[in-house]
Amino acid sequence: MPSKPLSVIEICALQVLYQRNKNIVVVAKQPSRAEAVLSQIRELVLTVPERLRTKVTKDNKRQVDFDNGCSIQAHSIHGARGLGINVLVFAGPFTERERQLINLNYCSTVAVVLEVDE
Repeated sequence: MPSKPLSVIEICALQVLYQRNKNIVVVAKQPSRAEAVLSQIRELVLTVPERLRTKVTKDNKRQVDFDNGCSIQAHSIHGARGLGINVLVFAGPFTERERQLINLNYCSTVAVVLEVDE
């Protein structure tokens, strides 16, 4: 029986749990949408028993930092640039023009781009 593929939320949680110095940025048209996706990742990470996961060093609605150097940030489409991003998550539908804007702002340093369904 084939296994179920990992969701974007699960992939991001695994990155911060078991990697070092990974920066994940969630981009959405509305900051609240990006914050909601960040919250889902945070909640999944926190379900892992404390002895098996990295510790949270900073936690607010727009950013979660971990003691292994990983960070998850939520931004609107016009958010900060040049963050040294390893994983970029698109949250929500974007027009082609919006995708181009995101690519200009973020994608010169991105290793992986993932998209969250509505």
